[in-house]
Formats: sequence, C-alpha cells, structure tokens
Amino acid sequence: MAVEKKTIQIVGAGFSGLTCAYYLMKAGFDVEVIEKSARVGGLLGTANTPYGLVETAANAFMNSQALVELAKEIGLTLLTPKRESRARFVFRGRPMRFPVRPSELFSLLRFIFKMVFFRDSLLPRSQESLRQWGIRSMGQNLSHYTIETALQGIYAGNPEKLSAPLVLENFFKAKKSTVPSGSRAPRDGMIEFVDKLQSYLKLNGVKFTLSQEANVFKEVNRPTVLALPAYEARALLEVIEPELSSYLAGVDYLPVITANIFFNQSNISLEGFGCLFAPEESNLVLGVLINQSIFERRVRNSTSENWIMGGAFVQNRKEFIAKSDHEVIELALAKRRLLKPTEMSEVLDAKITRWPKAFPAYTLELEMLLPKLKPHNKNIFLHGNYLGDLGLTKILDRSARLAEQIKAAYA
Repeated sequence: MAVEKKTIQIVGAGFSGLTCAYYLMKAGFDVEVIEKSARVGGLLGTANTPYGLVETAANAFMNSQALVELAKEIGLTLLTPKRESRARFVFRGRPMRFPVRPSELFSLLRFIFKMVFFRDSLLPRSQESLRQWGIRSMGQNLSHYTIETALQGIYAGNPEKLSAPLVLENFFKAKKSTVPSGSRAPRDGMIEFVDKLQSYLKLNGVKFTLSQEANVFKEVNRPTVLALPAYEARALLEVIEPELSSYLAGVDYLPVITANIFFNQSNISLEGFGCLFAPEESNLVLGVLINQSIFERRVRNSTSENWIMGGAFVQNRKEFIAKSDHEVIELALAKRRLLKPTEMSEVLDAKITRWPKAFPAYTLELEMLLPKLKPHNKNIFLHGNYLGDLGLTKILDRSARLAEQIKAAYA
C-alpha cells in the first residue's frame, strides 16, 4: 500500500537525525528537521588547520552496504585506509601487536576452540559484566589485554560495569557483508559527509529549522522522532511521558577529551593505526590514533596524533573537563613517552575538544533500562546511540529500520 504523503518532524540534526531524515524522505514523507544549534552534524565536525585536518569526534565509518549506497547517492567519495594502518597496538609494557604472553597461549587456543565448536556456551548472560564474561571465557589476564582493552577503546567503559550482552552483541551476531570490511572516511573529513548529506536533503525537500529550541511537549499530534541524547529527550517528555522521562534520566553519559597534536615530520612515536591502553592502567588516556598512518590527506608537513582520554574511570567529571589545554597535552605527552621513550615531543600545534557528555555508558544499568524506553504515545519515536547501537554505521542501520517502522505505522 502506498504511503500517504505525511509530514514528520525530527528534533535533532546530529548524525542520527540527518540519516533518519534521509530514509524517511526516501520512504515518501515530508520531513522537517528542528535543531537548537546554528549548525547540523552534532558531535561530528572537522577543522582545517595549517598542519592538517582535526576531527572533533569520529574520524571514520565502519564500511557497510548502507554506507556505500548512501555515499554514492549524495556524491561522497570515501577513502580506504592506508596499508600501514593494519598495524594496531596494545600497550603491555610496550606497544605490542599481539599482546598475549606464552603462558596465555593455552587460554587463547581454548577460547578459539570453544568459539568454533561450543559457541553457544560463550554467549553473554543477562546482567553479566564484560569482566565476568572475559574471565569465564578466556581467563583474567588474556581478557584484560584483549577484549577489555579493545572494547574500552570503543565504549570508554569500566569492564566491571560494561554489559557483556550489549557490547558483545555484534560479535556473536556478525553478518556476512557484501562489501569489504574496514573503516572509510570522506576525503575532506567528516564535515564533508555532513555538508553533502544536508545539501542532498534540502534538494529533496527536507526542511531545516536551525537555532530553535524544542519546548516541553504537552501533546504530539504528528509523527515526531526525537533524535537527541537521552537527557535532552527526557526534558522534552517530562509532561507528556513522565514515566519514560524518568527512565531516560537514568542513562549515564561519559566525559571525553580529545587532543589532536601535530609534531614535525621526523617526530614519529608509532607507525600504525594507533595504540590502546588497558583499563585501569590508562591514567585517563584511553588510546591514540596515528592520523597520518590511517587516511591520506590528513596532514601537511607534519605528523598528527589524536589522543583520546576520559570515560568511566574519571573520578571528578567537572574537574576533568575543566583541565587546561596545557594539562591535557601533558597527559598525552606522558603516555607518548611510553610508546617511544627516545622520541622528542616537539609540539607544533594542538586542538583540544571537550565533550562533558560524549556518549552513553553501555552499563548493566542501561541493559536493564532499554526494554523500558518505549513511548506510550504512538506519534513519538526515540532515536539515538543510547538505544543499543553505538557507532555511526550501527546508527545508520537503526535509521533505516526506524524509517521502515514509521512507514508501516502510517501506511
């Protein structure tokens, strides 16, 4: 049955809102996007400095069929990673590509054997933390320097509180892809994706209203997607959906600071994608991305490193976010000296980005909350990275599924 031409409003023009607008427009809706700031894109942004590009948040997408199709439609060229980016490191006394000691090889082989022949026995259990799952599945030390460290780099969480069912879901439900795996990035940075998608949406009739705050809802008489962080959706819904609003208030968000530091061309600490630091040993520094080793067109006569710090182990969030640029750079340089102690750290330039609430904590508490995050009002739809899909490509897939759900509801 054809969809009646119906207007739908999206509150929030971050990545979730923009991609949802794309799929709803293609589904036949008239779409209006309301955004409180003067620009679209949310956390995504790219600064063009004399030494190269600086990303304010994510620097790439994980490749998928949906991403390939979207990029083609909006005329976006995606770069593939450079060959040297295949080298990825974990710090265990020194940067190591294979951070497993001989004494842990048996545990690793046993884990692989179970994954092949007894996969179901390794499925995460309800309310099982990542640390509990890791100890049960592969032993404490092996888990600490492999799965815990890798997922801290994605979720910035405490393994004792991270929900294993949430963070390992895709690990056990991996689908065969029709496109090559790996990361992809726009040629001129993530802002190019934002700009081209917004231009495409405008050309196809999507209306944007910027610098406008959405007021607390007293009633909602037309389809409305709240593509907002949980704490902003909570505020809008406190009158019309008080119970849902109270549940949304329970979604915690983690603070993150990124320090993109430029050094001279001979000042190289590591050649590869980057290095992660194990939980509880990171001293606030989660890891580093070596920008010039990942994608072309990222640096000019320099080397560039993006140091990521913060997350669940921050004790005082206000003090952490209030750290001066000098303090942030010193935190990064202290870790940098561990990667290559003989390397001189001559800083050419640095750009610091602070996010007091960067992204949701995928904790055991969130696992319990997710089934309750359902509006009673049939015209309200929630969308965002706190709903079980963290990462741009997962959000893109959620946008497509949500558009299909809304299309079916109003067919």
